[in-house]
Amino acid sequence: MGTHFATICALPSYCVLFPYVKDAIESQESFPLPRPPLASIPYTIRRSTVGEGLGLFAMRDLDPGDLIVVERPLVVCPESMIVVAVEGEPPNPDQCMDRLIQEHMGRETREQFAALHNCRPWMGTRGIINTNAHSIGTLPGPHEGMGYLAIGRDIS
Repeated sequence: MGTHFATICALPSYCVLFPYVKDAIESQESFPLPRPPLASIPYTIRRSTVGEGLGLFAMRDLDPGDLIVVERPLVVCPESMIVVAVEGEPPNPDQCMDRLIQEHMGRETREQFAALHNCRPWMGTRGIINTNAHSIGTLPGPHEGMGYLAIGRDIS
């Protein structure tokens, strides 16, 4: 497992990437991009009156093109993981992701991640990812077409 994935430490994000993807990203002159300034936070997060869970609600009128949220993701990971069996046990991507999060993510980021809603609790970490992830498309590197997901604290 350690030779198949690498991480980029652009705190507070935790990234599960193939090593050559990490190298391709870090070699870009624009990495890491500075976050654009947000004059004020134009939203609040509160319980939704429709359905279950929390919602992101505007606190003022917004115009087309207004910047609403700026945040680095808590986690970036492939849409699907290829896991090799270890010690004769069948490969289990869910257990692999649980282990990566528990062993490598910082405590504060791990607590923020664990506090996100999980509509599939029997899946552990993968349930949190499936509930809250957004597609960020492909990343640089030789695996064109491999999609990645981002999970944010507020944008989830």
